[in-house]
Parts: sequence; C-alpha cells; structure tokens
Amino acid sequence: MNAKQARHVLPALALLAALAGCEDDGPTGNGTTISGNVVDPDRIGIYDVHVAVVYFEDLLSGAVAPVAADEPALLAPYPNPTFGLDGSVVNLQMTTPVDTTAKLEIWSDVFGPYSRIRGIHDGPVAAGTTSWTWDHTDAAGDPLPNGMYRARLTVPASGDSVSVQERGILLTRPAASISRRPEYNAFTDPEGRFSLENLPIGGTFTLTNSGGQVLGTGIVRNRVDLVFREPDYRERILPVTTAPGAALQVADVIMEPLFPSRTPPERSTPWTGTKAAPAAP
Repeated sequence: MNAKQARHVLPALALLAALAGCEDDGPTGNGTTISGNVVDPDRIGIYDVHVAVVYFEDLLSGAVAPVAADEPALLAPYPNPTFGLDGSVVNLQMTTPVDTTAKLEIWSDVFGPYSRIRGIHDGPVAAGTTSWTWDHTDAAGDPLPNGMYRARLTVPASGDSVSVQERGILLTRPAASISRRPEYNAFTDPEGRFSLENLPIGGTFTLTNSGGQVLGTGIVRNRVDLVFREPDYRERILPVTTAPGAALQVADVIMEPLFPSRTPPERSTPWTGTKAAPAAP
C-alpha cells in the first residue's frame, strides 16, 4: 500500500471499527513499526540517541457509542488527546445506578505485550458519578512516553462474572515538551540502530476537550514526527508517513555534531534499547 492509498483506506477501515462499536476495545497497537539508523555525517552510528514519537489526530466521526444508564459505565476520559504537560491530568469518571465495587487501571502495549501500567482505584464506589485523575505516570511515578493508553474498568456483573470496559487515551507530548529520559520511546544501540514497535497508527478513541465535552470519534493519523536528540548533536525532527500494520525502514537519519572540531565524549549512560515495561504492583 502506498501513501496515497493509505490516506483513503485508513479512514475507511477505522470508520468500520467505530461503527461496530469497538473503538475503545482491546490492545492499542496494531503491529506498526518504524526502524532505522542514526548516523553522523561520516555515516558512523551514534549511540544512545533519544528517540520520541509525536502523534497527531483527526476527527473520524461526530458519532460515539451511547453510555448505558442502567449499569456501571466508564465515561470518556478528558481531555483526549492529552499533551502530558507538567501539572496536567486526565480526568476519569464512572457512573453507576447502585453502590458497587470497581477496579480502575491504566493498561497499554506501549512497552510490548498488552499489560497493566498502574492502578487508579480498587474498592467501593457509591451510586452516582465518581471521578479520579491520572497524571501520565506509571506505578513508580515516572512519566510515560507518548502512545495509546487505556483506562480499564472492571466491575461485578451477574453471578460470579465481571464486566470489563476500556477507553483509549492518546498521550502525545509536543516535541518541545519532551525532556526527561522516561518520556522517550526508544534509544539507539551502539551501532546507531533504533526500533519503534506496535505504534497505534489508525487507532481510534473518543475525542474530548478539557471541559469533558465529547467531540466525536478520533483517529491517530498515519503521519508522525520522530524526534532525535543527543547532547553532542543537533536535534532532528523527521516527519514520517506510514500505515496500520506496516513495517517501515526509514533512510539513515544524519545528525550534525554541535562541536565538529572535537570528538564527542563517550556517553556515560548505558544503552537500554527499547524501553522495558515498568513494574506494576
């Protein structure tokens, strides 16, 4: 599929998913990968370059699935997308017609297999509307990298069964706001190679503003910005267009040294490769 075909096919596929009522179900990624090499002007790989992905969204449809009033329900998180700025939070709400118990967690496959990132609440919930917040961090309080996350609500159902509801949350910090190491998606290996895996290209979620107003169904664009940073080189921001499920190898990313008259010092921070999943209690 070429880029022109992707622009037409991608919205059509996502619209079918939204109409089927599954825009907030299941894992967040779809196997999309972007990989490549970061090199200096002499084509020598640069070690420990910080790599981040900045996502963009479009309005797919003004329609959203209705919320059931006669059973516990997880409402649309807001604002969504969220930009992860210091001090900002995502508001999470559930409604229930009767007193119940509930477990609210954040899940994602940003780090590989779809898994729990952190807990928000686990205990009694009174009838009516209950609110919580999430500050874009994991269980250890470290900031998380850009990607699609999911608020996951588990409540008792009939008999011994449980009901699980999920809502997608697109975290996409602007390039200028990404500064701390945990906010990057990957780091280059000693040969300058990087790999960004399971990107949520074409993923859908409920668009909301900062006041909680539902705007419609949003879709993650097939165009992203890749941000490359290393203290001894000039920053690079590379626009990339891909498609859901594609495995894209980009051309060598050349970074210009800030101090061309001297050899950059050895980096003291050991390479960690693609970020490992944080431990969740």
